[in-house]
Amino acid sequence: MTTPFSSAPFNFDSAEIQKIFGYIRRVERSALYDRQRGRTLYTQLLRDTDRLGRETRCLLRGDYGYGAALMVWRAIASCRNEPAALSRVLAPLATGCPPRWAAQAWHTLTGDEQTAADKTISEAIAFGREQGWDR
Repeated sequence: MTTPFSSAPFNFDSAEIQKIFGYIRRVERSALYDRQRGRTLYTQLLRDTDRLGRETRCLLRGDYGYGAALMVWRAIASCRNEPAALSRVLAPLATGCPPRWAAQAWHTLTGDEQTAADKTISEAIAFGREQGWDR
C-alpha cells in the first residue's frame, strides 16, 4: 500500500532557505519606490552602528527566522568578505533593500562610516561564533 508521503526524508533546511530566497525575490521585484525607500533605510542603518549591531545580532541569532540565520551563516562560511556576505541577506530582511542595491548604499558612505560599519558587523559575527549560533 502506498502513502501520499515520500519515503525520502524532508530537508527542512532547504525548505527554510527557499522561503527566504522567495522573500528576497519579492523584494527585488517590488515597486521602484519601495526599493529606493529600502536603499535609503539601509543607508541609514549602516550609518547607525548601534542599530546595525542589534539588527546583525538578531539576524545571526535567528530572530528573522531559522532559514535566514542558516542562509547567512552559510554565506559567511563561503565568502572571504564576511560583512558583505551578511549585508546581502540583512538588507532585504531589515529594510526591504534589494541585495544588489545594498552595495550602492555601501558606496554612498564615507571611508570612516564604511570602516565603522565593517567593524560593527565583524564584531557581531565574532560574538555569534562565541555564542555558538553558527552551529
